[in-house]
Amino acid sequence: MSQATDHLTGEAPAIGHGDIPSGAGPNGSSPRNTDPADVCPADLEPCPPGTAQSGGWRRRALVGAKVAVTIGILATVGRQVDLTALAHSFATVDPLLLALAVAQLLLIPLLGGLRWKLILDAMGRPFRLGALTRIFWVGMLFNQILPSSSGGDAVRVWMVWRAGARLGTAVNSTLFERGSMLLSLVAMATAVQPLFVSRVDLGGAQWIMPGLLLAGLLGLALLVPATRLLARFRMARPVQALLAMSTDARRVFLSRRALPLLAICLATHLNLSVAAWWIGLALGLPLDLLDYLVFMPIITILTILPISIGGWGVREGLTVALFATVKVPEHGALAFSVLLGLCMAASSLPGLPLWWRSPDKAGKAKGKTDESANRDRKLGFASRSTG
Repeated sequence: MSQATDHLTGEAPAIGHGDIPSGAGPNGSSPRNTDPADVCPADLEPCPPGTAQSGGWRRRALVGAKVAVTIGILATVGRQVDLTALAHSFATVDPLLLALAVAQLLLIPLLGGLRWKLILDAMGRPFRLGALTRIFWVGMLFNQILPSSSGGDAVRVWMVWRAGARLGTAVNSTLFERGSMLLSLVAMATAVQPLFVSRVDLGGAQWIMPGLLLAGLLGLALLVPATRLLARFRMARPVQALLAMSTDARRVFLSRRALPLLAICLATHLNLSVAAWWIGLALGLPLDLLDYLVFMPIITILTILPISIGGWGVREGLTVALFATVKVPEHGALAFSVLLGLCMAASSLPGLPLWWRSPDKAGKAKGKTDESANRDRKLGFASRSTG
């Protein structure tokens, strides 16, 4: 009996290492045709009535708290800023340099797709770069419009899964991509911290970044060999998922692709600093590229914290505080932060048509007609076969 093949990869969906079959739920249900809010992650079949909504009030309360934090910080910063000077900064911004910043940020989805491809190749599940770049771009879009800073990552997992990839592959590859970015960002912040400490006495706070870096490396060091440690408990479903993650982590971070992955992560962080430099030049701020290399890793790490809507408010308050150490006026720092957020949003807009065009959005996976499969290949959502 022949096996069905994955829509994106052309591979037979090997079952094992804790992965869940991508075609249907354990009772023969078809979860890919259900709303994601009504799918239980434990077994990928429709949840009992009311289960998916049981935590709705908690989510609403969390979103409300994030909105309050965002508004509170923005209001606090706004009271400290000369609004007339802020309006003048916006009115006199150089549009050409601002356009260069947006163009620089347009490299983010390409670099993200390349990181994701390296990880999936190492996991033995090669995808086409074009398809991954498209999905990554859609994830960027949802990071801008969803209240959670990780909402775009969830959309990426969902899109790849709906398109036919195994759930374990989708989840683990996305986690490794984000984890690689975060760990390399902390490493970069640690490396440039002496340049910041020479300007500001951080006291005990100077050990935060090195501590985070050490914790991240320790966590990775424990995850990679976890297969042997947990093998005796493999019957438990959570342990199966952890075993699968450990196996995939070993394939990714102990492979020859680990160094190229690190290089692309660092190039991505450098790209953001260059884009920030363009924005600073557009506003006429008295900072050079080295200043942005020092400040942007710190701003990015703290903006990732899920305490505000899309990082707004946190980014503005932190930017004003950091730029004050190099004598940048508060209105200039606030204008920079707002323009950075708007440029990021502008660079994510191409994700909107890609979202509407994506075949996986329609929920088509197994059993696709030849016509729809050919259409998907034209759009770049078919990967080279490894068979």
